Amino acid sequence: HPDAVRSRADLRLINRLMGNYRWFERVLEGSGRLRSGFRVVEIGAGDGFLAKRLCRRFPGLRYDAVDLAPAPEDLPAACHWHQADLFEVLPALRGDALIANLFLHHFDDQSLRRIGTAIEPFPLLAFNEPWRRSRFHWAGYALRVLGINRVTRHDLHISINAGFRERELPILLGLRGGDVSGSLLGGYRWLRKK
Repeated sequence: HPDAVRSRADLRLINRLMGNYRWFERVLEGSGRLRSGFRVVEIGAGDGFLAKRLCRRFPGLRYDAVDLAPAPEDLPAACHWHQADLFEVLPALRGDALIANLFLHHFDDQSLRRIGTAIEPFPLLAFNEPWRRSRFHWAGYALRVLGINRVTRHDLHISINAGFRERELPILLGLRGGDVSGSLLGGYRWLRKK
């Protein structure tokens, strides 16, 4: 549907405004492990925008992107796309880092625990999710001036309500350690380095 296609463009705009793409770049740069052949697994890769951006930003990166959607057309050669159910493919994937952007808030508690069990071995975990705070609904309303469509406006508020606070995400994943931080425009970020 045209509104759903437009919503993808809106989501890229929201990610830029929130600084989400830059945050993932800083995480990888600051990992102290980034080298040729460094392997990143992204779950919930969506339209592949983050995968393409990171592969172009860091030549030599090996990238596995997982989503139910088909691979985008202009995917870099370093990126291997897995069009599959997350729970079927994730146990077989390994790498140096696992990332997810605005994805984990779609899962119930039991599914999050299953994901946590599968991803525990990854040395670096970096997740950006909606921060569940009422003040970010106001930011969502303010985005109307930028022309975001009705699908995006609807989904934005549902996502905020499904987001995370404090240490909820690592607890639900069944994982210890890591640091929780928040961004000015509503990003809930959890980073764990082993």
